[in-house]
Amino acid sequence: DEEPIFHPYLVWLTIPDLRIPAGKTEHWTHATKTLSQGAYALSIYPHAHLLAREFRVWATLPDGSQKWLIRVSNWDFGWQGEYRYTEPIHLPEGTRIDMRIRYDNSIHNPLNPNSPPAQVVEGPHSTEEMGDVWIVVVAETEWGPPPRTKEKSDPEAALSP
Repeated sequence: DEEPIFHPYLVWLTIPDLRIPAGKTEHWTHATKTLSQGAYALSIYPHAHLLAREFRVWATLPDGSQKWLIRVSNWDFGWQGEYRYTEPIHLPEGTRIDMRIRYDNSIHNPLNPNSPPAQVVEGPHSTEEMGDVWIVVVAETEWGPPPRTKEKSDPEAALSP
């Protein structure tokens, strides 16, 4: 019965015109977006189908530092869903968000729905493929000053997307 405190919105990255050649074991795709205003990321929803094998999303801040938003080295179709951050991630204005997905459209991928492998294009069916990420954010101006948190050591500080 109360007015919402925050008004979240989605930052969406997608791979347009996705085409994965038949037999290709290491097919990488990439999408990028630069934020026109600062925000706080609250959650992330990676989405891909059966040919995806690796899913990486990271932020490059205006000062050049990088932060992982999600990294799944052995993607599983059943893992798509919303992942909520334990603490909001500050993404200042000018932050670039990158998404890279590796697909395996070969006979070596036991989840490949095509036998023999065939070219796969973008589509909503499991026999097709997708490459999307949705990040739920709240505008920095709505959130206020960055929350104070304890410094934590980041085992993946040396980002290698």
